[in-house]
Amino acid sequence: MPNNHNSFKNKKKGKQRITNPEEVRHIEQELLSFYAFAKARSEQTYEVAVLTFYKDQEAELKTMLRKLTDQYRKHKFFTLGNIKITLCTDDKFQGDEADMVLLSFTKASR
Repeated sequence: MPNNHNSFKNKKKGKQRITNPEEVRHIEQELLSFYAFAKARSEQTYEVAVLTFYKDQEAELKTMLRKLTDQYRKHKFFTLGNIKITLCTDDKFQGDEADMVLLSFTKASR
C-alpha cells in the first residue's frame, strides 16, 4: 500500500524514533476489514502476523493493537474475534507462519 507520509522520524526524549503513524492507521484499517471477513466465517480461526523492521514502530503498533482488541496488558499475542494476531519484528518472526502477514516498512523514502 503506497504511503508517502513524511513524519516517520520523530524526536522523543532526545533521541530519534523511526515511526510512521499513517502506516499504523493503514494496518489498523486492514485488520478491521479482515475482521469483518473473518467474523462471517466464525467456524474458522485465522492467524495474522503484524511485522515491522523497527522496535519503535513495533511500539506504535502495540499501542494500536491494545486499543483495537481492548487487551491492554498484552505485548505480542492479541485476539480479535476469531483472529489470533502476532506482533513482532521481522527477525523474531522468522521461521513462523500465518494466514496473512501485514508488513510495516515504516520508512516512506525510496
